Amino acid sequence: MEEQKIPMNQSAQEPAPRPIYQPKAEVEQGGGYAYQNPNPYQSTAGYAYQPAPKKNSNKGLIIAAIIAVSVMFLCCAVIVAVIAFRLIQTDSDKLPSGENLIESILPGSEDSSEDSALRDENAIYDMPDITTEQKKGEELSLVEINKKVKDSVVGILIAMDGSEVEFSGSGFIISEDGYIITNAHVIEGATKVRAVLSDGITEYDAKIVGEDERSDLAILKVEASGLSPAELGDSTQLEVGETVVAIGNPYGMELAGTVTNGIVSALNRKIEMNGSYMTLIQTNASINPGNSGGPLVNAYGQVVGITSSKLVATGYEGIGFAIPINHVVEISEELITYGYIKTRAYIGISGYDLTEFEAKAKNLHRGVYVHYVDPECDAAKKGLKKGDIIIGFNGKEIQTMAELNDLKDSFHPGDSATIKLWRSGEELEIKITLTEAFE
Repeated sequence: MEEQKIPMNQSAQEPAPRPIYQPKAEVEQGGGYAYQNPNPYQSTAGYAYQPAPKKNSNKGLIIAAIIAVSVMFLCCAVIVAVIAFRLIQTDSDKLPSGENLIESILPGSEDSSEDSALRDENAIYDMPDITTEQKKGEELSLVEINKKVKDSVVGILIAMDGSEVEFSGSGFIISEDGYIITNAHVIEGATKVRAVLSDGITEYDAKIVGEDERSDLAILKVEASGLSPAELGDSTQLEVGETVVAIGNPYGMELAGTVTNGIVSALNRKIEMNGSYMTLIQTNASINPGNSGGPLVNAYGQVVGITSSKLVATGYEGIGFAIPINHVVEISEELITYGYIKTRAYIGISGYDLTEFEAKAKNLHRGVYVHYVDPECDAAKKGLKKGDIIIGFNGKEIQTMAELNDLKDSFHPGDSATIKLWRSGEELEIKITLTEAFE
């Protein structure tokens, strides 16, 4: 599951570890998590060294020693407080739901070693009828919008490696027989996934049909019938200034079904996420942790986007983003049919951006540092290797993985492309044939 599966043929969008010259502490924001290296310092608050008193000791030296010891204790207290604060930080999209929620919704969930939400690679899924259409007519009130959509919204609960079940995010139903759309990061690392309906009581085990980290989308399937699918609108018909409503479960199932309204603040916002550029809807409707995977709805009660707290502009109010529903449908159809994005072209590498600081520090060319090359891909056969730095793709200069993926995404598996790379102070070009994922 996004869930930590590693395909044999790793691709350009996959993360890779930093080299040893990285900063000692790195925090990724907007990704739903924060990472800090362990603090190498240990508190000395438990003791303090003081010299044995001497006869005729200098009073000034004694006062100075007392001040020094006091400062040392204060510094230690500050360090301990900082460490404690960092230890209690949690993933903003995977907030624990608390013992009451676990006991009331999932009794016995403390022992989850026997069942999991592993994807069934041999399953054959029937493609639901997923269509987008802009509804015309009289706009609905906020009350009417909520009544129309609320039963389509679900809460997503996950467990990881036998851990206690915890709240993760939201999703919405797209077919009566149990297909559900959510964000890929909502189910990341899960070994069990359950979907809770809007009544807060009915819940189902969910299988992962397909997921895609690049687009942050995932399709789940529950064994049920007679569910209430959401009506999908046409995000290409949206206009700046029109009313939109976000429905989801911010901060946990205790606040399930929360409705916030706003407007379309902007369209076609190009935002970098997961090593790729995404074209998104910007809105001022309140989007909080736990809203991830929930619907953004237009004034006719049609879903026009998927909200994600992972895309919220950190430190700003009234700036949130949603993935347009038309793009969601395109991705969903491939995820249901193949379990991955079959039409996306891959080079067959994993790598990361070299920052300007890192490039200067190591006297390297700025670009995408190649950390791994799949030996079975054409790029490896043409000589691309670990340590190369990709600086151009098909005649255009690049500096980041997002720029590389943006250019590559206009190609299909089987197409040829030219990679410009930097190796040991020299610029080289190789012509490769792009492949498909998991080939």
